[in-house]
Amino acid sequence: IEDREHLLADVTHDLRTPLSRLHIALDILEPSNPAAVKSMLDDVAEMRLILEQFVELAKLSTEVTEPWVEDDLNLLVGRIRDQYRRTGVNLRTHLGSKPVVIAYKPIALTRLIYNLVDNACRHGDGNIHISLTYDLGDVALNVSNQMLSLTQGTGLTQAFAEGYGKTPTTGLGLQIVQKFAAAHRASLVESEADGVKTFSLRFKSDLS
Repeated sequence: IEDREHLLADVTHDLRTPLSRLHIALDILEPSNPAAVKSMLDDVAEMRLILEQFVELAKLSTEVTEPWVEDDLNLLVGRIRDQYRRTGVNLRTHLGSKPVVIAYKPIALTRLIYNLVDNACRHGDGNIHISLTYDLGDVALNVSNQMLSLTQGTGLTQAFAEGYGKTPTTGLGLQIVQKFAAAHRASLVESEADGVKTFSLRFKSDLS
């Protein structure tokens, strides 16, 4: 398994450079056929997305075996919110006034939230909301995305449906999120209410 992961990481790394060169060349090319150039740019974007997801899988074993920490989830979500806001992403949060202290793996959980928010940004309208709630004693970290009027889907649902949405996907995104959830012995629950799609990561109370 380790040999396979190293090979996957090496191949992915080697492919990034020619893809970047191809993207730059297409950007500066004086197109005699704009439709063909756009099609090639779309192919490059799709390949880059696939490579990014393979990188996630290659790093997965390291991140799910990292040590547990016990800390306030409000602080983690607040840092992530500030990072996205600095790049102009409309990420809203509802954290409450009391600390939400649980045991979690900081790198793995951060990457899980990144995956959800990035997918919502890439495939949706960028209007994303993160909240922390209690449900029957369990802690729920919720990432919500407004339904899109034309498709009646969200950035999250489009990202996790293979070949659907603005950018076709491999379906790896949902697998990655599910594996990060499993590393926390947490469940990933999908729900919909009042035109909003929500993915909830539910931590069992015995982990807090």
